[in-house]
Amino acid sequence: MISPTRTLDRPVPIGARDRPATEPPAHLFVDLSNVFLGARETAAAFHEYGPALRLSAKHLHRVMAAGRPVASATLVANALVPEAALRHFRPWFRIIRAETGRQTGTEQAADQLLQNAIFLELLQPVEPGVIVLATGDGAGWRDGRGFIPTLIAARRLGFGVEVVAFAASLNPALRDLAESVGMLVELDDYYYAVTFLEGLRWPEFILLRHRATAQPRPWDRNASFVDAARRAARRGPEVPQ
Repeated sequence: MISPTRTLDRPVPIGARDRPATEPPAHLFVDLSNVFLGARETAAAFHEYGPALRLSAKHLHRVMAAGRPVASATLVANALVPEAALRHFRPWFRIIRAETGRQTGTEQAADQLLQNAIFLELLQPVEPGVIVLATGDGAGWRDGRGFIPTLIAARRLGFGVEVVAFAASLNPALRDLAESVGMLVELDDYYYAVTFLEGLRWPEFILLRHRATAQPRPWDRNASFVDAARRAARRGPEVPQ
């Protein structure tokens, strides 16, 4: 883990492309509210406090892509996110804003919008790549809802799947899924790269050469999510994330 006492006085790049462009493309999806919640809950472990904490859009994009070609990059934010913050993310992600009901009379859940974006990507007439989902939200899977069934659908279609999240906001069932049929990338290991303190600390340089990645492959029915689901069930009630 990176030393919590390290600081920087200037911005630095996250590193050059570390993988060949012939690797399967990555499709990036970000649940902004969950990732930022995880960052805030993790900051104390790195002795960082206060309202200056921010996410680095560029470095989050790079950690998720891990040097692979990016076919698409989508971020869903709720309507309360300031426009100034969204401008920081727009060069790197297509922004979808969840409405609060003022325009359409109905309230849109950010996670449902992101799930729809993933399904639309899965239906495109392209060779399977890798779905890289930045969220720790695993709620609803017992009822066939949420990100877990969405990622299972991606695997059934031959896509590789990666879950990118801070451990503090990572649902146990989602962790089990990622470790069972895909890849888990804990953002705690990249805390100083994907966050910064406005006016105090810039994002840190990091190389991604050793960042493990998932690969698209045919669905193996014998390696299903059943065992992972059973492990989660033994933990008791579903964690409300």
